[in-house]
Amino acid sequence: MTTGFLVVVVIIFVLIIGSTLWVTNKAYSRKSERIDPLPGKEGIQKELDQ
Repeated sequence: MTTGFLVVVVIIFVLIIGSTLWVTNKAYSRKSERIDPLPGKEGIQKELDQ
């Protein structure tokens, strides 16, 4: 194994790890859409009020 080969392998690993961290941070920083766990809750509440 030559020195150049080892340098290329290290650079590839750094690029893979760096891109993984970048994509992960980008995904976690995205604001998630609010999901209503009970979509029919308002309709049921109106029926109970009547």
